[in-house]
Amino acid sequence: MAAALNLPSFLRRYRGGFFALAGAVLIVGVVQVIEVALRPVALYTGTVLLSVCLALALFNGRKKIPFLPLGSAKAWLKFHLYAGWIGVVLFGCHLNWQWPRSGFNQALAGVFLVVALSGIGGWWLSRFLPPRLTASGEPLTYERIPRLRMELAEETSRLAVESSAATGGSSTFADFYTRCLHGYLHAPPSWLLALRTSDADYRAAATELQALRRYMNDAERVLADRFDALIDAKRNLDFQASAQRLLKLWLFVHVPFSASLLLLAAAHVLIVLAFSGAW
Repeated sequence: MAAALNLPSFLRRYRGGFFALAGAVLIVGVVQVIEVALRPVALYTGTVLLSVCLALALFNGRKKIPFLPLGSAKAWLKFHLYAGWIGVVLFGCHLNWQWPRSGFNQALAGVFLVVALSGIGGWWLSRFLPPRLTASGEPLTYERIPRLRMELAEETSRLAVESSAATGGSSTFADFYTRCLHGYLHAPPSWLLALRTSDADYRAAATELQALRRYMNDAERVLADRFDALIDAKRNLDFQASAQRLLKLWLFVHVPFSASLLLLAAAHVLIVLAFSGAW
């Protein structure tokens, strides 16, 4: 009964995907009919594919003029996603699901695949990373993270130096800093850190500090809590840097290749028109 009640909301949530799937099936069926009718399939699919690519390019233009009443950014994003899937199907139909032989067409097909794959990757990253960024702590501006990492390393270094006097001359924290924390605090975050379920470097530092707690007195445990907080802060900075870098990186791939795709597609159209005798 509960499943039945949830079905309408499920359909509302994924109706765009259903329409895109239905459109893809319809395109494949229409292409089969055109082939049976001995009509120029490449001409029809190429024309529609170019129109879809131009429509997809409008999404970037829509983001540059948000003040105009052209629909919400969320609606445009959904259109961009579903039209992109339709474009992939059209691309396959246009090539008859075979890799082209000429060098120019191979370059054009390669650029199209980069655009499509980067778009799929960007869509996944935009759904996967933002919730994890929210859960990781206070959101940070990407440009501030290197400065914050440096300040964190300096604060930890000062605490390691001061710990000896605070603990009656014990070198426990100074040794721990030299052996484990210095390298961890100054190491740049991995590019793929935000995609992992755990951070081995953080876990190693936190585990060693936890092991040292067994031999600490009350005063030393207070210092250990401060070190623990600094280690957690470093983990958050690394995660934020990795996640935001990935979210920026895919755009640096997707947008320039999309522009290159339009230029190559225009050249492709001119070449086809020239060799077909249309001019």
